[in-house]
Amino acid sequence: MLKLLYAIRFMTVIPIPYRQDEDLKKIARSSRYFPLVGLLIGLLLYGLYYLLHLAELDLLAAVGVTLLWVLITGGLHLDGLADTADGIGGGQSIERRLEIMKDSRIGSFGALALISQILIKTALIYELPETIALPALLVSPMLGRTSCSSTSASSPRTAGRDG
Repeated sequence: MLKLLYAIRFMTVIPIPYRQDEDLKKIARSSRYFPLVGLLIGLLLYGLYYLLHLAELDLLAAVGVTLLWVLITGGLHLDGLADTADGIGGGQSIERRLEIMKDSRIGSFGALALISQILIKTALIYELPETIALPALLVSPMLGRTSCSSTSASSPRTAGRDG
């Protein structure tokens, strides 16, 4: 149960109490619970979608789900997307790309990637047929968190020890 709480705290902005002296290795071992956290996020997303869709506010449902998705995750995935887009778009060498990705400021490529991602996600949610909204909104966050934990477990670190 404690590892699930670590995973929720890491993958969302849900306020879960913690101690300052917690072992970071325990937090890292919580990654097997990331898919479950994705399922919990999906339940929240579908709940909002269902309520607004029931009121025949389909565009508001799409916008609301997109915003809730960003807010509940703290935009963690969006920060990574913007950093990646800036690095790929602005760096000529691998070293320069990594330097750009570490920079906390957002550049043109990052801003365009964020705007595009939010618009496309909102449009896709708006166009979801009612019959697949539940599985799509439940499974998408779960698959995203599954790929996060499996990719981080099987990939070498590119930024070195300080990144």
